Amino acid sequence: MGNQPSHPHQSPVPHPALGLPDEIVVRADRARYQRRFLMTGLALGLVGVACIALAIFTEDPGYRIGAIIGGLLVLVLGGLSIHWQRTTYLQDEPALVLTRQQFRCLHKGQHLWVPWADVQDISVLTRGAGMGRSEILRFDLRPEAQGKLPQGKAPLLDRMFSWATNDLTYARPADTPSFQDVAVAAMQLHDHATGGQRFRAAQGAAGWGS
Repeated sequence: MGNQPSHPHQSPVPHPALGLPDEIVVRADRARYQRRFLMTGLALGLVGVACIALAIFTEDPGYRIGAIIGGLLVLVLGGLSIHWQRTTYLQDEPALVLTRQQFRCLHKGQHLWVPWADVQDISVLTRGAGMGRSEILRFDLRPEAQGKLPQGKAPLLDRMFSWATNDLTYARPADTPSFQDVAVAAMQLHDHATGGQRFRAAQGAAGWGS
């Protein structure tokens, strides 16, 4: 009879959350944000100059009025957007802190500590396109935990320039660690703190089941 193939014992693979730091603090990369604000300001300035030139050199009164109104709208809304981004993204307090049992997230102007056990699911959403594209990390709370969130409307500028202000979200384009790293870490910490079902399912699909 031929030799039977041997099946060496495979030691269990540790949950990836165990390899993460005990605390992950997400802070603004101020240099990247300043470059972002500079580019936005230059783009707004070019639009303003184009509108002024059109208003000066066009002979059609309708075009002239349209150029003036359009230029003013672009400059006012653009200026408000930059002001909102500066006051929102460059806060001294970190926008997101991840620990093994809970996380802290900025919501309607308040920094809230939320246990992972109160989170039903975590998803990444994409809104907009091109330079206006935003990635959003959304924490879907269990129904019994949703009432713990601050009630009422978000500030006006938040409602004008951000997405899903009634949901618990994190959306920062130039923080450290990167958005992608933060999203992966949050999902791993949530899965580990709530029993590791997703990790076990992935291991079973990969043939690491017991």
